[in-house]
Amino acid sequence: MSANLVIDFRTYPAGHVMKTSFAIASQRFDAIGGAAGHLMVHARENDIGLGFDSAGLRIQLSKSFDQLELKVGSFAEPVTLSALDAMGTLLHQQQIQPPNKIVAVALNVPGVRTLELTGGTNEGTLFELAAYFSERDLSFRSS
Repeated sequence: MSANLVIDFRTYPAGHVMKTSFAIASQRFDAIGGAAGHLMVHARENDIGLGFDSAGLRIQLSKSFDQLELKVGSFAEPVTLSALDAMGTLLHQQQIQPPNKIVAVALNVPGVRTLELTGGTNEGTLFELAAYFSERDLSFRSS
């Protein structure tokens, strides 16, 4: 199954400082903590990703997806991944341990509208977000 939506940060140069709130493909990315948050593009493990500080990164999805896959790097302390529904109810939470490499994380949790990545002692990095719809939902398709 191919992803209906894939977001990565490879078009940005390493060291590029992102705004504390921005959108890519109608998905909203926010530094948790607002203006005090820090989001910067990093080059790690032969890839480019969005680094976030310990307060974290919040991703508000434009709709619910059936399956999500993230590529996340934790290069110091563990990063906590939280998945919430549209009302802010916690649906799933897990820690991504710091093996000093990029880890693929699959979420098969229906109803996710918000993802939060926190912790990591300022060395957490999101490299890619892929989202999948069921075949019955044709309301959004990226080309």
